[in-house]
Amino acid sequence: MRRALLIMSALLVSAFGQELIQNGRFEDSLTSWTVEYDSPDGTWSVATGSEYQPDPDSEVNVSKTMKYYARAFQTVDVPTPELEFSFSSRLFASFAGGSGYYAYATVTLEYLNSSGGLLGRTLFVNKVGYCSLENTSIQHLIVAEDTTWQDYWLLVSDELENLPGLNPADLARARVVLEAYGNGASG
Repeated sequence: MRRALLIMSALLVSAFGQELIQNGRFEDSLTSWTVEYDSPDGTWSVATGSEYQPDPDSEVNVSKTMKYYARAFQTVDVPTPELEFSFSSRLFASFAGGSGYYAYATVTLEYLNSSGGLLGRTLFVNKVGYCSLENTSIQHLIVAEDTTWQDYWLLVSDELENLPGLNPADLARARVVLEAYGNGASG
C-alpha cells in the first residue's frame, strides 16, 4: 500500500513584512485554499484541526492512500522575488513495495508568470520507492529525510539561483501546493 501524509501548521509567504498567503495558519478551515483530489482507489483527506500537533493551533492534514493525489493550493501575486517562504510541517511517505511504485508528500512553491504559466518550482519532499522526482534546471528538491515536525525557511530570491532555467524577471505569481501522492495499481 502506498501512503503519503503531510501535516502543516503556519505557512507564510511574505514580502516587506506583509503576509501574502490568506489563512496560512489554517485557523479558518480551508478558506482561500482550493482542494483537489483524484482517488480511484484508497482514501484521501484534506482537513484542518488542532489534533495533529500537540499545541492549541490549527493545522492542515493532507493524506492519500493507494494511488493518485490529494492536494490543497493557493496562488498569490508576487510583488518582488524578495519573498520569505516559511512553514512548519511533518512530511511522511511510505509504501509496501513492488517494482516501480512510489509515494511522496510535498510542500511545493511554484513560480508562475503573469499568465499563470509554470516557470519552475521548489519542492520540500519526503519520497519513497521508485520516485523519479529529481533536480532539473527548473525544479529544485529539498529532501525531508526527517519525518518529524520540522521548520523550513527560504528566501525566494536566493532559491532562484538553484533554478538556472528560470528567468527571475518573469516571476509574477506564486502557487503554494500541499500534496500527498502515490502511484501504481492498488494493492
